[in-house]
This record gives sequence, C-alpha cells and structure tokens, in this order.
Amino acid sequence: MYLVDQNEAQGGAASHGSNSVATVIACKSSVFRAGLRQMLSGSRFIVLDEAFDGVSGLPSPSDPMPVLAVVDADCYSATIPELVTQLKAQCPRARIAVLAERFEPESVGQAHRAGATGFLPTSVSTDVLIASLQLVMLGQTVFPADMVLAMITARAPAQTTHAGGQAIPSRIQVPDGASEFSNRELEILRGLRDGAPNKAIARKLDVAEVTVKLHVKSLLKKIGAENRTRAAIWASEYLSQQEDDSSS
Repeated sequence: MYLVDQNEAQGGAASHGSNSVATVIACKSSVFRAGLRQMLSGSRFIVLDEAFDGVSGLPSPSDPMPVLAVVDADCYSATIPELVTQLKAQCPRARIAVLAERFEPESVGQAHRAGATGFLPTSVSTDVLIASLQLVMLGQTVFPADMVLAMITARAPAQTTHAGGQAIPSRIQVPDGASEFSNRELEILRGLRDGAPNKAIARKLDVAEVTVKLHVKSLLKKIGAENRTRAAIWASEYLSQQEDDSSS
C-alpha cells in the first residue's frame, strides 16, 4: 500500500491548491476514520481513501506534497511508539499526530521520541483540530494543556516552579479583581485551556478575531500570566476547581 496514491494526490492538490497535505489515517475503526474525514473536509488536509492498518508496507511517496499521518492511539495502545517509528522509517518527511481519549505522560514521551509531534484529545472541536494540525505541519509540537498541567503538578504535589522561578501553589490563587469573569471571558479561558488559537476561538464565539485578541490581552493581565502557555495552565486549573466546587 502506498501512503500517497499519485493520481489521488495530484487531483486533491488541484482542487485544494498547492498548499494541500496528503493525510493518511492510521486506525482500525471505520467509524473513527469517517468522523475524522468529515472534520477535515474542506481543509487543506486531503484524507486518502485507504487507511494504514499498521501492518502493510508504507513506501515513501515521490510526490512532493507534504504528508501527515494521524494515528488513533486508542486502537493501537501500547504499540504506538513502534507504529510511529515504522511510519517515520518508511516516510521520514511525514508529520505524525496522535489522537487519543486521554494521554499518559510516559507514553507521550515515548511516542514523541519516536517522531510524533502532535498529541490531541479526541474531544477537540473541528476548528481546534485543524488549527493544531496546521501547527504540526509547521514543525511545532502540540501537547494537550491538561496533560502539561498534570505533568507539572505530578512533579511537585505541594507546589511547583516554572522556568522563571516563580512558585505556583497546588490550588491556584486567583489574583485580586479576577474572581469574577464574564461569560465571554470564561469562554475564552476555555479556549486558552484547550490550546485554541485566537482565530478558532473567534469562529466558535462568532466574533471578530481582533475582539478575541483584546480579551486575551486583558485576561493575561487580569490573571497575572505572562504568556498564553501560562494562561492555558492557569485556566485549566481554575476551571477544574470551579467544576469541583460547583459539584460539591
């Protein structure tokens, strides 16, 4: 089996533009494959008809079109690092994104060392999925915000320290004046927690991207976060605490 069928790839590139990405789905579920195909429909990611089953050969295509392999981790579980290694060996230029219901830091580390650079929960929205895959194709590494937070808190249950040397209590402290958020601010905090870019948040809220940008800037100042990564970690902990408090 070839990762990229030459005729399909060329036809896809013609209809989607030269920025198209040949996308193969490595999974065993036709339902998962159909759902992912629907989510990527209309984007630059051209999902090929034939899925990779983890056994067949995967020769590197000669076509210069960028290649993305999306792996359903819930189907392969413990064999993910080996599968990623196989994909990279047979198509070194392919970018690899792993989707799963939940991630364990150890397995993510193994898959990342094998060559995977995208780790996305299956619960992400279409906009977040596409935006995250765009980052993967740009050479960025994408991790779920809640997993990053879990890794940080696991290393220091009482308190942890980020690269800047500032201590972060295990139960997040809300700065003065930040105890009340508008519904719009809460929605944007959820977007930051999920790692969504401003454009994806704007689409979801049906507002201008510049409006989201202004809200994000205001929120960073309000919660005392120096960047989006710190804001995502803060938002994940804060929103989790709010859910726990409301359910108790």
